[in-house]
Amino acid sequence: MLIGAVAGPNFVSLVNQGNQFGLFKNCDYYGWYTTDTSNTLSLAQSNAYPYGHVKGVIIWPFWKDDIKGNAELVKSYMSMRDGIMPSDMGFTWYMGIKAIAEAAKTITDYSPANMTTALTKVKFSTIYGTDIGFRDFDHVMTNTYYYVTADKDPTGKWSVPIGKDIIVYKGADVLPTKDEMISYAKEHNYNFTDLSK
Repeated sequence: MLIGAVAGPNFVSLVNQGNQFGLFKNCDYYGWYTTDTSNTLSLAQSNAYPYGHVKGVIIWPFWKDDIKGNAELVKSYMSMRDGIMPSDMGFTWYMGIKAIAEAAKTITDYSPANMTTALTKVKFSTIYGTDIGFRDFDHVMTNTYYYVTADKDPTGKWSVPIGKDIIVYKGADVLPTKDEMISYAKEHNYNFTDLSK
């Protein structure tokens, strides 16, 4: 098992070097952005992506046409950028901008302090879930997470990896609580800063 926290060019380099030494014959890689096209496009095009050996968390299951509105969102996204393929990084920007827009609707003074406070209180929905927002004590977004194994698309629609064996997690249910974070920090002699104060 190889646990990774790399994305983009670093992930591409890791996979290329790993392929040279047979890494994926013995190990699976566990990380994030496993189906993100910014990480996978060049590897898929060069037939170097280690399908079935990459597992991890993604936030945009762009290939899932069974989610109402997903196909339309993907089409709209791709039309804005001359056919650029969907990516978790792009979706992260979308979620951030959506949160800012929703928070701005609740205030009239857009100072940094007021916007920060509004963001910690805003809740909104997307086609992937409801009651999405930022936690006040650590400012982490409680969006939906998809744990997947990256594999080839059997339909041929996508030339980049898609997810299979999907497990869906709601952020509010799986993220550590404030008490858990305080306890962990104390146990490991870290400082915990409560951002709600």
